[in-house]
Amino acid sequence: MFRLLLILILLAAAYWAGTQGLTYVDVLDWMENQGLIESAQGLIGDSVQWTEQQAEGLPDQAGKMVQDLKETVVPSN
Repeated sequence: MFRLLLILILLAAAYWAGTQGLTYVDVLDWMENQGLIESAQGLIGDSVQWTEQQAEGLPDQAGKMVQDLKETVVPSN
């Protein structure tokens, strides 16, 4: 039920944006100006660090998965 509601909200927002003439580039520019992209990257980085701390006692396969996630998702500075 939650998924359906979320999809309907996203569809309504996309329809509204289309009627206003907004493109995804406009939305990305707005998100960048608001600092949302950096906030999301910071949140993901913090989540990966927490996962690394929790994964210290896990088998090697889980550690490899965490390392792959870190290299793929978290931008290198």
